[in-house]
Amino acid sequence: MKLSHYFTMFSLVLLVSSLYAQGAVKFSGQIRQRFESVDNTFEADESANNFNAMRSRFNAKFAPAENVSAFFQLQDYRTFGTENGTVDGSASNIDLHQVNVTISKLFDQPLDLKIGRMEYNMGPQRLIGAIGWSNIAQSFDGFVFTYQLNDIAVTAFNFKETEKSAPEDKQDKSIMGLETTLAISDALKINPFVVRQNTVDTFSRITAGADINGKAAGFGYEIELAYQFGGRDNNDADDYDIAANMIALNVNYQVGGIGLSAGIDILSGDDVGTDDKNETFNTLYATNHKYYGFMDFFPRLAFDAGLRDLHVKAMLKPIDKTTLAVAAHSFSAAGEATLDDGTKASAYANEVDVTAKYAYSKQVGFQAGFSFAAPGDIFKHGFGKESATWFYLMTVVNF
Repeated sequence: MKLSHYFTMFSLVLLVSSLYAQGAVKFSGQIRQRFESVDNTFEADESANNFNAMRSRFNAKFAPAENVSAFFQLQDYRTFGTENGTVDGSASNIDLHQVNVTISKLFDQPLDLKIGRMEYNMGPQRLIGAIGWSNIAQSFDGFVFTYQLNDIAVTAFNFKETEKSAPEDKQDKSIMGLETTLAISDALKINPFVVRQNTVDTFSRITAGADINGKAAGFGYEIELAYQFGGRDNNDADDYDIAANMIALNVNYQVGGIGLSAGIDILSGDDVGTDDKNETFNTLYATNHKYYGFMDFFPRLAFDAGLRDLHVKAMLKPIDKTTLAVAAHSFSAAGEATLDDGTKASAYANEVDVTAKYAYSKQVGFQAGFSFAAPGDIFKHGFGKESATWFYLMTVVNF
């Protein structure tokens, strides 16, 4: 174990113990274990990869002064058996996943400041999210300002993704953005946003758009639109401009005890005839697992042809404490893709995800899922012609 890890954990224990003695700290945590059996290569001669992953979190929250609160989250993430034997200890997977301070009513205004290391969710998480499904999850270093006035909330954030300490910060990468929540009525909310990623003097990507949520005639709907522009400017042949877009439309309806939804998500792809322009939409820091199928093929395998996801979903509670969800996806290219043999194709795969959750108690829950994917022409050509499967069984204990 590195000395720095010892020092970090020792300091945290001292601080939390001191606060606990004053009766000002609240402890919480979670232990989550997940078994997975993955057979997703689309090849007949490949067997499933079976493994167990576990994530443990210990949280401490306290308020050292009026309108001031602090939060620590220590996280350990590991896959069973990856250490060199049963007596080999390591702190390489231990991380301060979150450590931040929030100051409320700054300058006696409806303004909050949160600074430090934190998880951050922007809107429905199609562009920025905590990625809670991941064993590691995602957090950011920086600060967030939130101004709330009646039915309007404005949030500004500035995060540092990469700090290289290079001259003139030329290799640093930053993320900054602004999002606004406008409650037009009880049945309509509009959330415009803009996010900028940049590396000093060489790269900039700006994503602007809006998320719209509403209700009409007993139906709920969500529309999210985004456009990306900017590019790479390094005065060489690899420079390019960005021109990409995303469209998502979802409609849901509740009938009896069953929730139904249907929708389409489109991520633009690149035109191979324009070498100086990148038209493939980048989902930034999104919680992609939430949207593009639980087998997580997309959007990372969407190639240059983009992605079109037609999906239908249903959720019901067949018995007490049990929730059952089914989702069907039809994945295809946003435009035609050209295969290595010169033929045109558009179908990636079809996927069905089935999830069951059981609330054993307030603290303990069990979750199981099974997914099946059948390859389309693009996947058959690039990977294999067999079907793919994935199964998991997860136990979550909160304390």
